[in-house]
Amino acid sequence: MRSSPSGSTVIRRAQASPTGWLLAFVGFGAIGAAVGLVVAWASGWPSSLTLAIGAAIGLLLAWRTIARPTRPLGIATSSTDLSRCTTDRIRLRRFTAEDARAEAMVETIDAEVTDSMGWSPADVASIAATASDPERLEAQGYLAIGPAEGDEVLGVVSLTRPPQTPGAAWLGLWLGESARGHGLASEAIDLAAQLVWSAGLGSITMGTTSTNEAMKRSFTRAGARLFDTTPHLLPDGRTVDSVWFRLDRPTA
Repeated sequence: MRSSPSGSTVIRRAQASPTGWLLAFVGFGAIGAAVGLVVAWASGWPSSLTLAIGAAIGLLLAWRTIARPTRPLGIATSSTDLSRCTTDRIRLRRFTAEDARAEAMVETIDAEVTDSMGWSPADVASIAATASDPERLEAQGYLAIGPAEGDEVLGVVSLTRPPQTPGAAWLGLWLGESARGHGLASEAIDLAAQLVWSAGLGSITMGTTSTNEAMKRSFTRAGARLFDTTPHLLPDGRTVDSVWFRLDRPTA
């Protein structure tokens, strides 16, 4: 499960429709105008001038907020060296055209994964469409968790850099049914952390539902610490009790 700040969710929803844009501009403009009237009252300046300036500033803030990119960027680019992202049991690698043809990524998604992630059938269909294009997967931060030897896809790591916090990373992770219960998740987090530190970032945030004991143990084994228990709005509309962990870059 990947962390997703509620503010970013609101912005993305506003960006998704003309009505969202309109409401954002009206709201920001009204707030700016109200501030302008307060300034006029406090300073004695002409109210028409301060109202116009305040409304203009509000509209500018609305534009900057709604127009800014909010999609996280993948950390492992085409130039990232993944040759050392391996343990005795697993490795992180890029998805390939062969994976796309075999629908290898989709095969790791079962009812347990969709329930944990809060994905609707439409979400799964969207992921399946993305999985047909390895370049899109890479751009969106997806890496395959495979065995140290062989081409099977055991699970997926999502490793991204959010625009709002450029010095940090988000980590999402799931394993296919056959790979669960063997301690592979914490190994995958260790490997993902190597990529984050090599990219010059200072922390990784990861979260899961409060009832997902296996994932919480995986976070703890990887050295992450619990820092928040904020409820989380899942893509399917459910709000669940969640736990949030942070893994900080080791100090020399």
